Formats: sequence, C-alpha cells, structure tokens
Amino acid sequence: MPRLDFETEVDNQTEDHRLRVHFPTGLRSQFAHAEQHFGVLARPLAVPEDDGTWAEAPVGTHPQKSFVDVSDGQRGLLLTNRGLPEYEAIDGPQGVTIALTLLRCVGWLARPWLPNRQGQAGPPIAVPGAQCLGKHVFHYSLIPHSGGWEAAFVEAHRFAHPLRGVTSTAGKGELPPRAGLLSVAPSALVLSALRAAEDGQSLIVRLYNIASQPTSGEMRLEEPYDDVEVVNLNEEPLGPAKVEDGRVRLSLKPNEIVTLRFRTSR
Repeated sequence: MPRLDFETEVDNQTEDHRLRVHFPTGLRSQFAHAEQHFGVLARPLAVPEDDGTWAEAPVGTHPQKSFVDVSDGQRGLLLTNRGLPEYEAIDGPQGVTIALTLLRCVGWLARPWLPNRQGQAGPPIAVPGAQCLGKHVFHYSLIPHSGGWEAAFVEAHRFAHPLRGVTSTAGKGELPPRAGLLSVAPSALVLSALRAAEDGQSLIVRLYNIASQPTSGEMRLEEPYDDVEVVNLNEEPLGPAKVEDGRVRLSLKPNEIVTLRFRTSR
C-alpha cells in the first residue's frame, strides 16, 4: 500500500493534559491543507498576533475531517485519521511538523482564568468524563506523495472509511468477479451519500466536488431506473438531471454539492 498505517494504544492515567504525535515533514511551506465538510481549506501556518481585540487569543490548532497535508508543490506528506479532528502544522528550522491530537483532557466545561480568553466560554460545569481516563486505541496513517494533496486524498478516504464485508442471505444469484453498484469519474467528484429515499421508492446519491476548481464528470448507476432528477437536501425536486448514454453528466463548482434521486417503478 502507498501509506504507512499506525495503531496506537494508550492507557491514560493523567488528567488535564494534551497528548499528540508529531511528524516532521522536512518540507517548507507557508500553508497546510485540511479537509473540511465537502471541501479542503488552505490555512496559513503563521498564527496572527493578538492585538487585544480578540475574544480568544489566536492558536495554531485547527479542525479537520479525515486528513491534513503539507506540500512544497513538488512533494508532500498527508496525515489521515479515523475520528481525530484536531491538528496543528508547526513551522520550524527544519521544515513543517504535523501534530495530531490523540487526547485533550479537561475537567471543566469552562473556567474563568484561562490566559488565552477574556471571560468564560460557557458555564463552569465539572466534566470528569472529559479527562478521558483509561485505555484508548487510535488509528492514523501517513501518505507520502508527489505534488499536492490532490494526489493522495483518495487513499486517505480509503483509510478513513475501510472496506467492510457483510454476509447476506437475501440473494442466491451469482456475481461476476468484478462489479459495482455505481461508478463516478473523475475522483474529484466524491460520493457523500448512497441510501434509500424518504419516499421508499427511490435511491438517493449525493456527490460533491472536492477540487479547488470547477470539475466536470459523470456518474453511472448500474441498477436499472426509470428517470433521475436533481433534488435538494430535503429531497425536493429542482429539475431533471442531464443524462447521456445512461450516464448522468455533472459540472460542479468547487465545494458544490449535488443530490440525485433515481426513480424506479420496479
């Protein structure tokens, strides 16, 4: 595989601390790219100076979905995870280091004396469970690559959502050695949802464009259907989809989401 998978087990017996893993990349860059919902953001490594007008002092930690990437344009290192949403990209003399938070242990929902905040962020309620005591298992993976994050995000999604095998006794037919329910091209059009519609008679397919530029492509559903239409997130119709030769033609702006409803009378 083109990645290096990690499984880390921790028996945490310490309160009020943060536990991180650091990966020095040896790369020079002013930005890190982090996946968010339905897209990727480029964030500068430099932390803004606190001029006294901030409700909270700026910090270098940020949220992510399934990966963060550092690249110098020629080569890069992508760090992907399962359920670990906090990272920091730290610039240093030897290049950028990616820090991934495994545990962030606190005992209170809010406190009045934090040095990086004016006032409390919420009520001062004790939350002893947030100390995260006990055993934990974490999964994350490194993916070295050429170019930018676009060259590695597909492998990151494969790690974040591993293949699962399910035994079913519903059917008795034979399947070919290679088959699929649907196909999508190019890879910048990412499948977000595939499920039965609320009406119980249709199939909902949701995709989005993860690329930073407009992307055209196509999607093909291998199961037979009567017609396909574009709907909103509430599954209300917006108009017919463009279909040619059994393929739905798509043209999406950066981070644009499209939801398709495939109707069938069978």
